[in-house]
Amino acid sequence: MGNDLVDLAKNWLPRVRASQRMHYRCSNHFTLLNRLLGIPATVLSALVGASVFASITKQASPDMKLLAGFASLFTTILVALQTHLGYSDRAERHRQAGAGYGSIKRDIEVLAATTLTPSEFEPRLLEVKKQIDGLEKSVPEVPERIRNRALLSEGIKPSS
Repeated sequence: MGNDLVDLAKNWLPRVRASQRMHYRCSNHFTLLNRLLGIPATVLSALVGASVFASITKQASPDMKLLAGFASLFTTILVALQTHLGYSDRAERHRQAGAGYGSIKRDIEVLAATTLTPSEFEPRLLEVKKQIDGLEKSVPEVPERIRNRALLSEGIKPSS
């Protein structure tokens, strides 16, 4: 029975590593998307502010007013998308999930390296299972493409 429990712990390790990897990849992915929306929104916001100030202080051409209007509309859309999609929040939730899986991974590695009796090993393994179950209830969804890549990197065939 003791070896079966150790084997079980060792079988959990690749999946936990893959989960850690996929959530860190998601964090990087959503951080990039946040920047792709946030930087242009910030730059356009500054330009719109400057063009509005310029049109107040002097007579602006109709083309300049039209361009400022479109830039203002586009900036509003970018800011609304950034707020609605919540990429920075999603990136942080995935980072926290990756850190949680990293902690569990280290617990499994320590547990698998110990020489405990089966009666000592089993309760510790059940505690790790509770940690995994608890974390899986709270983690954000991972896009399939990122999930599959992380599973394949650990030699796990993705299920549909």
